[in-house]
Amino acid sequence: MVFDFGGLEKPKVKGASPNPRDIFRSRPSGKAKIKELWQGQAQALDDWYKNPKQDTLISMYTGAGKTLVGVLIAQSYLLQGVRNVLYVCPTIDLIHQTVREANGIGINPTTFYQKNFSDQNFAQSKSFCVTTYQALLNTRNKFQGQNSAGAIIFDDAHVGERLVRDAFTLTIRKAKNEILYSQLAAVIKQCFQDIGQVYNFEQITSDFSSGSVGLCPPNGVYNRSHELQGVLAPHVDGDIALQLPFDYLRGHLQYCAITISKFVIEITPPFIPALHVRALEDKSVPKVFLSATVQSKGDIIRAFGRSPRVIEPDVDAGLGERLMLFGSALNKYCANVKGLQQLSGKAKVLIATPTERAAEKWDDFASPPKTADTFTQKLNEFRTSSAGAFMLLGRYDGIDLPDDDCRVMAVDGVPIGSAQLERYLFDRIKLDQTFFPRVANRFTQLFGRINRGKNDYGIYFIYSSDAENWLRNVANQAYFPKVLQEQIRLSEEFCDQLKDMSSDKIESIVTQIIERDPNWLSYYQAQIGQNPIDEKRISDREDYTKFDDELAKREANFILRLWQGDHAGALGQLEDIIDEVRMKNPRLAGWYAIWLGAANAILNRPEPMFDWFDEARNRLGGKLPLPRQEQQDVGLLQASTTVIEEGLREYCALTVPETIRKLGKFTTAADPAYGDPSHKKAEEAVRVIGAALGFESRRPDTDENDGPDNLWVDHHTKTAIPIELKTDKLDGNAINSEEVGQIYQHLEWTRTRFPDYAVPGILVYTESKTVTDSSNPSTDMFFADRAAMKLLQNTFIAAATTLSKLTPLEKYGKASEYGSAPEWQPLAIFDRLKTGSLK
Repeated sequence: MVFDFGGLEKPKVKGASPNPRDIFRSRPSGKAKIKELWQGQAQALDDWYKNPKQDTLISMYTGAGKTLVGVLIAQSYLLQGVRNVLYVCPTIDLIHQTVREANGIGINPTTFYQKNFSDQNFAQSKSFCVTTYQALLNTRNKFQGQNSAGAIIFDDAHVGERLVRDAFTLTIRKAKNEILYSQLAAVIKQCFQDIGQVYNFEQITSDFSSGSVGLCPPNGVYNRSHELQGVLAPHVDGDIALQLPFDYLRGHLQYCAITISKFVIEITPPFIPALHVRALEDKSVPKVFLSATVQSKGDIIRAFGRSPRVIEPDVDAGLGERLMLFGSALNKYCANVKGLQQLSGKAKVLIATPTERAAEKWDDFASPPKTADTFTQKLNEFRTSSAGAFMLLGRYDGIDLPDDDCRVMAVDGVPIGSAQLERYLFDRIKLDQTFFPRVANRFTQLFGRINRGKNDYGIYFIYSSDAENWLRNVANQAYFPKVLQEQIRLSEEFCDQLKDMSSDKIESIVTQIIERDPNWLSYYQAQIGQNPIDEKRISDREDYTKFDDELAKREANFILRLWQGDHAGALGQLEDIIDEVRMKNPRLAGWYAIWLGAANAILNRPEPMFDWFDEARNRLGGKLPLPRQEQQDVGLLQASTTVIEEGLREYCALTVPETIRKLGKFTTAADPAYGDPSHKKAEEAVRVIGAALGFESRRPDTDENDGPDNLWVDHHTKTAIPIELKTDKLDGNAINSEEVGQIYQHLEWTRTRFPDYAVPGILVYTESKTVTDSSNPSTDMFFADRAAMKLLQNTFIAAATTLSKLTPLEKYGKASEYGSAPEWQPLAIFDRLKTGSLK
């Protein structure tokens, strides 16, 4: 038989166009469910296609169609001849969703999950591959050698920080691996013992602990890294959840932050060495980061080690209708879960909590699914039901419940991450300012779970007071997309008018909104856009987010250089910018100081190590697990019992020259309190003085965007001293009524935040001596001036100088004696700073 070559189809003369718009136009007629590109999608694709080889962040509102954008970009790379194009998703659920989106326009990608490729087309460069972050980021991944990625699209990149960090994190749960937990805890206990803080370790790990988290002394981690690795090695081989992160951490434990609670030991780098991941390190591989709207790309940089160009289409897709019902306006409706339990019998309710502990109270009707398989099953059942509840535990992304899939959501807690290190930074180190963009982004994600498009709508119960306070803080609102800012302000206006709320009234509000009551629609349309946020808040946010982008680059380079053994190069990354960090984010400067001290420990430089650890204690509190300079012949020391003793102990281990040097640095740091024109520098100087005295000294207005300029807290006597700076007011310039109102608000803020502490009043640090006639100051507002502050500082310096001349044992005894003296008690210090009443 003769083979008929003439019957074969001839090769196509021209290949398909790689332009994403042309790819969309060429979709099979009649098959495609998507009829046209939205304006925002088209704009994003056009801007990307101008330079497809450049790393790009495409930021679009939730529900604005970024998955289709990503699919078209992946197909475009394939048609441009790029080999091994990857489309990376956070979850398997989202793999399936992405494939459905691609199939809808006639594209059939390969998938890879649970160790299997769906077909051979990816291996033959006939399709791109949709996979998970976990599958790509582990060291034993399938995308190496001839399968190495040629281009990568990261979907939901705003959650990348958590997913990349997971690849570098060993999590040892006591309930699951008690032997390993106990062996590691024994080594960690020795690290605390080495610095005389074993009592802190025992407080954290005892059965009676409240579940608090502690940081293992970083120099102890360095000193005992071989012991830690020796403990881990025998347990790793049989547990893939330990194997994969240990691949990255092996030989690098000395650079890690180890946190411990009575439940979990977590080992992870303090910053993510993202560029140690081969797929992220290769500059020749273009990367596209698809994200919901973000106000800062700092977290993208922290996650991926790359600073991409930003494409952010200015369109209204994804701007659905939202009403937030704040718990404080609902007459104890949110005091328990009974109201929502009753409502879930009539409507579908999605409940979001950040921690297992917060989720416990919902157990009667909304327990979180235990496994990934049951999660998917229960979620699909919830989608198709007409009523009921579903729990999201520590998840802010990857769940789409648009339109009638769900209209009601309860937010019970500020969405901090589930990682133990993040809890430590949020709860103990209180890096509030650092977390502003991240928390705002997570709230934005939560609000997008049930509201996916311009015509969608939903009602949100803000259950917990911490979530309500965060959302209603005007400065925090500046970190949200504009539409969410407006919706929060509208919700505040609505809730402020609610009176005598009952369960029936609340259910009626929900029902009327779901059924599109014309009066509600009229109210919403009339209110939205009528309460714009203060433009100064916006400009302040923009200034800080630019700075945060730079910090993210520095952090990424610091840890990468440590990882590579370039310790001196690592130091320069943070040292070069630390002065600016001290002004703009003083608590973050304290966190940096811990790791600058740790890097100096690795370099065997004890003097700068102790200087940095001293600064960390100065900024973050004296109970940090950091070593102090050793002092011989003093015996076993008890913990300090007074605030001034805490401050003077910083000098007890020093020689006379070392004391003089340290006091000189203190004087220089305090100088801006006495006439520097920069308000921020004066604030920082007053903070330095308070910290030197032994107080937990903070700058709430800078750290949290709320509260007084400075706050000195003594946890021994439970006393809090707020200080408001009016350094621009000179003698003869009166404090006006608006300023008095602000001072009163900050005094009340302190009393609210510290309900069990004595707050003797508020000090107004200024050279002014008068208030305007229209002002009405309260009797607990007091002037304080430079002369009074300088006298207090000099008296403390004299005490520290006296200590330096004594024997080692006498120094600690004298510090205790000073601390017990009546004139050094916090209320007495407050009285020494008072120069007159504003009343």
